[in-house]
Parts: sequence; C-alpha cells; structure tokens
Amino acid sequence: MRTNRSTARLAGALFAALLLPVSFAHAANQYCDNDRDPGQYPSCGNVAGAGFYYRSGQPSDYHGDDRLSTTQSSSYGWVFLGTVAAGHHYAYLANNAFTDPRAEYQAWDLGSGFYSIGYVNQNTAPSGWNYVGYGTSGALYVRRSSGSGATGADAVMRQYAGPSAQASTPLTPAPAGRCPSLALRDPALAELQNKMFDAARSYRDAAGSYAIVFNNNGQRERIEFEVSPARRSGFVRIAGADGRLTEHYADAESQTTVLPLHSAYRSSRRAAAPDAEQAPAAHAYRNTACQAVYASQPDASGAPGTADVLAPANYAFWLSDEDSRILGRPSLLGREAVLVEGRHDEAMARKLGAQRYRMWVDAATGILLKLEGRNARGGRAYLIEVERLRLDSGVSPRARPTLAKGWIDLGAAR
Repeated sequence: MRTNRSTARLAGALFAALLLPVSFAHAANQYCDNDRDPGQYPSCGNVAGAGFYYRSGQPSDYHGDDRLSTTQSSSYGWVFLGTVAAGHHYAYLANNAFTDPRAEYQAWDLGSGFYSIGYVNQNTAPSGWNYVGYGTSGALYVRRSSGSGATGADAVMRQYAGPSAQASTPLTPAPAGRCPSLALRDPALAELQNKMFDAARSYRDAAGSYAIVFNNNGQRERIEFEVSPARRSGFVRIAGADGRLTEHYADAESQTTVLPLHSAYRSSRRAAAPDAEQAPAAHAYRNTACQAVYASQPDASGAPGTADVLAPANYAFWLSDEDSRILGRPSLLGREAVLVEGRHDEAMARKLGAQRYRMWVDAATGILLKLEGRNARGGRAYLIEVERLRLDSGVSPRARPTLAKGWIDLGAAR
C-alpha cells in the first residue's frame, strides 16, 4: 500500500482540501489510511514526517501496514481532500507496537493552523476504532508528546454532522445479531462501566497526584494535576523517573506545554467544545465489518495525562462479562471503592505483558483509584496508584507563567 508523494504535491493537495468548506446538509463521513494505494480513498492524502517510518506485514493493522515513530519532533498526517468541516475523529489502534501513553492528535485548517483536539493513550486503548476528539479540520495529525513508547499511525475516520454520502463506513453499526455484542449483560458491571465513562462529569474540579508505571513501554512517571472541566482549564506536571519534566497549562481557548529544564515551550489553540447534542455518547459497539468502535467523552479540561485516573474510559472498555468480576467494595484513600478482577484479552495480554488485572474504582464518581496488572508468574507488569485526591474544593487551575526572554518556541519550528 505504500506510495511516494512529493512535498510540493502534498502541500498543494492540502491547500486544495481547505478551499472547500463542507455543507453539513451534504456531509460525508471520510476515512483515510496511511500510505494508501493510488486510487484508494481518492479523497485522502498523507504527509509523513521523517521520524515516522513505514512498516508492512502487520496483520493487526487496518490494511496490513502502518507508520511508527519514537522521534519527539515528528508527526504524521492524513489530509481530507476537498473538504474542511467540524466533526468527530477516530483512529484505528490495534497494533502491539503502538505504546505512546499520550499521543497528541492535532487538526489543521487554513485559518488556525495546527491545534490540539485530544490526547489518546495508545498503550492501553482497546483494539479497534478509538475516539480522538472533536474539531474543524482539513487534515488530522498525530505526534509523540511523551518520552515513553512509540507513536503509531494507521487509518483514521472523520464523522460529520448530517447524513453520510456513503452507504457504509467504519462507524456504521452492524445489524443486530451479525457480530458479537460489546454491551455488558451483567448489570453491576454495566453500572460500573457507565460511571467510569461519566467520571469527568461527576466533579466540578479535581486536584491530586498519582504514580504510573508500565514495563512494556518504559513509562515511569508521577503526575500532579489541577483540573476544572467546567472551566475547560487544567494544569498538569509530569515528572519522569529519567529526570524529564513537563508542565501543561490549558484554558478554554489555548494550551501551552512547558519544558522547564530545556527553556522551551509549545503553544496552540484548543478546539471548541462540541454542542451538547453533538457530543458522543460513551459506548462500544461493532461496525458492519465486526470491528470494535469505542466512543468516549472528550477531555473538557485539556489536561494530558489525567485521563488514566479522571476519565478512565480505556479501562472501562476492558470490562467483559466473561473475564471480569466484582470482588467487593473496600475503602481506599478514605473513599468507598469497587474492586474488580479481570483477565485481559489475548491482544492486550500480549501487548502489556499481563494476564490479569485488578482495578479499584471510586464508587461515587467512577474515578480510577488504583490499577494493577500481573503476568503469568505473578510479577507486576503495570501499576497506576492515586496518592491524593481532592474533589470540588474550589481549585482554580494555575495559569501559564510568564516565560523569560530567550525561551525556545518549539511550535514555531514546526
């Protein structure tokens, strides 16, 4: 499926894509693969940064190939030729090598340039189509924003408001009975999953910290956070065991990532929040090809790294009737928790190096308080553990500090 395009041709295609704003009344869902064959997806183009190398012979990918990067300064793009419109974006994530815990997805349009629409933990995302975020785009890009794991690029999908011009797309639900259902039958598990889906709506503001360790991608971090979904604002400090330090500041309009040890920063506009009636309902289902589709609530606070605890949809999708059971309701951090034990499916077990997991979920809010995975020998494969948590205390996330003259603007160098 690999094709080569000149930089000039791609730039021209991108410019053409942005000249034709889409009419919602005639909008079409568009999907685009990496390195597609000539003639395949004629409304799609690709822009590959030097750090994203091509891989074929990948049976778990959408069409058997992908792009992968461990380079911090590189990105990979999918260009939606002929249209620019507001919509929901999905990425196909099913490869064991996709292990970036904070892959940043950015939209691009002629008026705003690059701006962030969401972060996805590719390491723990379930296999299938995963929700990325909402925004107006003529192109979608992914870049590596963490110092752990590898960032993957496979197929993507953009879903518009209005009727689809295509009879069937990767987001079209399968007719009842055609594919195994992803809906939980156990009422207690289903109730817990829904609470985890809605966790970010259960509080006005939150402050605290947690430790996160995953052996498979080398992630070892302590994360402090102050977030307010109601204000669409957040502050996060991520300290890596390797000495890396990153701070994120977000308000309703913009976000800034600061690297204090390198006197560097990157700022961008934030995507506008979708209208209430356009917001995706968190759920999982099968499409007409029986592929899994995972829709989740967008991150209102704009605080990368906090979703593992404050909006734990990835882990809610792990729950299954066959392999999960509720063990009890112990106390943790002075809060009542629901303790669940489960077994990973084959793909996730192979990726994370863990067969079984236990998760402690706050009974009142659906916030993840602790998650632990063990391998077949009983060794710990990963751990997420909240150290402190304060909800609805009136915290106002701190604003970006004034940066000294001479700091490097990483966004300007893009």
